[in-house]
Amino acid sequence: MKSPEKKIQIASLACSYNRINKTTSFLKSLLSQAIPAAYELDIYLLDDNSPDGTASYVESAFPTVHLVKGSGSLFWAGGMRTLWQHVANQKDYDFFLLFNDDIVLFDGALKRLISAYNQADTIGNIILGTVQDSEGTSITYGGQKISNKITGDTITVIPDSEELIACEIG
Repeated sequence: MKSPEKKIQIASLACSYNRINKTTSFLKSLLSQAIPAAYELDIYLLDDNSPDGTASYVESAFPTVHLVKGSGSLFWAGGMRTLWQHVANQKDYDFFLLFNDDIVLFDGALKRLISAYNQADTIGNIILGTVQDSEGTSITYGGQKISNKITGDTITVIPDSEELIACEIG
């Protein structure tokens, strides 16, 4: 009998503080993503002691999400650092997805990120997704290219296909 192939392990990391509705929308969008059978996704959320009940709600509504509780004074950078250290001790992950909890993923977003990962030609690449406002009318976050090295001016990379586009700032 042939042994099954080892799945590629993905860890998703996000932090939350006192925005239960945004965190809920984010987790619903992440959990609804289809991923290829060769991949396995573990979702981690650090709640930094939200007074609005985010942690207890996530524990009851999203039992597959690994909840880590913060002190209440971590803020985003401290929360992500704390969560990353925790996750690194859980399993040997092949790659990590870092998210803000105030986004909603488009259908197929994880498949596109995985496809980008598979197209990347060197280890250590950072792959960014473009984030649009809730109306889908403008880009609120994404990669940038330096347009003037003297002044530091940049232009936003605007994706228009499935092709990867190199950027210099993420």
